[in-house]
Amino acid sequence: MSQFTPELDPNQPPELPRDFREYEPIQPRGTNWRELGRKIWAPFAAIGAFIAKFGVGILKFKFLLGLFISFGAYLWFGGIWFAVGLIGLIFIHEMGHWLEAKRQGLPVSAPLFIPFLGASIFLKEHPENAWREFQLAFAGPLLGSLGALGVYAIAAAEDSNRLKAIAFLGFFINLFNLLPVVPLDGGRIVAAIHPALWVLGLVGLLALVIFRPNGILVLILVFAAMELWQRWKTRQLAGSGAYYSVRPAQRLIAAVSYFGLAALLVVGMHATHVPHHFYARKTMFVKAAEGFVIFPGGFGTLDELFESLTLIQTGKVLHFPVVLFDSDYWQGLLGWLRERPLAEGMISPEDVELLHLTDSPAEAVARVVEAYTGRAQRVRAEAG
Repeated sequence: MSQFTPELDPNQPPELPRDFREYEPIQPRGTNWRELGRKIWAPFAAIGAFIAKFGVGILKFKFLLGLFISFGAYLWFGGIWFAVGLIGLIFIHEMGHWLEAKRQGLPVSAPLFIPFLGASIFLKEHPENAWREFQLAFAGPLLGSLGALGVYAIAAAEDSNRLKAIAFLGFFINLFNLLPVVPLDGGRIVAAIHPALWVLGLVGLLALVIFRPNGILVLILVFAAMELWQRWKTRQLAGSGAYYSVRPAQRLIAAVSYFGLAALLVVGMHATHVPHHFYARKTMFVKAAEGFVIFPGGFGTLDELFESLTLIQTGKVLHFPVVLFDSDYWQGLLGWLRERPLAEGMISPEDVELLHLTDSPAEAVARVVEAYTGRAQRVRAEAG
């Protein structure tokens, strides 16, 4: 049973002042820096071992090197499914740019992954004009959004919150890339609508950096300001006017495509948003659990332990195994249950038998798997 701290609901009343009680409750331990260091080091150690085994020649393959480093970084940050989903969605996004560049006959590199910054392709030649730049820039968010939509379709079919979260991430990444600032895709797209949108985007990004400071946003802001200044300085050069000359019909197509995709991505994010509050957490007890493994914890853990027992006792869920891990920690509670509630007839002997005490991870897993297998066999027998 997890002990994640749910996000606060903004609709709930604020917390009481810290001095409202006459004692200070025990709080969870602080950051374990040694464990954090091991988590940071592990993926990079694995990458180093891979390079040592297969030779430094792999360093020549920038695509693979960037992919491995990014995967290790995302693996450390969010786990295996987060890493696989994020890498896959970024790759699909970049392939949209790559395919469009090939269609236009532009020499283009393979996508280069940059940890926590996404990925990028590199061109040896610029598009012919702003309309071609729009097509090249728009192809990435378009294909990337379709990739996220595909993940959402599977999530809906499988009723998977994990896949919904990955789809949400995909919609968000593509929407973020539509910000009208260069070097993001949106900045290159709006070149075909009206260059004045660059200024609007830069001001908006500056406001975002001021109110919600973030290192990556600051980096994008610096590059955006530099690119905007460079394009302003070259506006009078020969050929610059022709580059930004776009026919009205093309300008309309670009505007409808840009704002339409942005609106659809907002709808996609709304549809795939997985709420993080106590109601959703409690719902998982009934809907998604296959067993309850209880590790040492405080009031929150005890609340969920006795809630799981109550759900089983009252028949709200199937007879799932409830495993108490760490006998030294839980032995006193089991003794109290037998000496007081059981002795005074508040619970039955069968209620106490719902709890399984163990110090073995293998035994805890075996009990959950055994119970799941037994239920699956009964369901098949009843269906047959």
